[in-house]
Amino acid sequence: MSHHWEKSSIPYFVVIKDQSEINVGDDTTLEIKSKNIYPNIQFIFKDDEQYDTINDNSEEDSIIVELDSTGSKIINTVSKSPYYQVIDKHIKDKNLTKTIELHTTTSILSNFDRIAPDNDIKKIENLIQLFKSRNEQLSKAV
Repeated sequence: MSHHWEKSSIPYFVVIKDQSEINVGDDTTLEIKSKNIYPNIQFIFKDDEQYDTINDNSEEDSIIVELDSTGSKIINTVSKSPYYQVIDKHIKDKNLTKTIELHTTTSILSNFDRIAPDNDIKKIENLIQLFKSRNEQLSKAV
């Protein structure tokens, strides 16, 4: 696997951990699973011409990440899509490579329609836990 970020003069690697899909396992397993996405990245700095218009000119599926002056802390994130929101964010520093990790979710969970009505108490308990997890996600987005 090519490590393209090692050639960059900017030592950040970005991973989006999308948590918008339900893993429908055996008859009773229901959980929200995480899928890694490695996005296209455009770095814009405060002294760049387009910095002042970044919110106006960004594509709808963009996530804007603002770092502090040292680049070690995420100050703010803005999702340009009303359907795709950041629910958690971290910067990890390992082996001189900083990774910006964004946990995201969409407004609709994938595979939710695959859950069939059932009277099995274990499946109902798992469904309740799924709703609790989803509510925790959504409370972080607001």
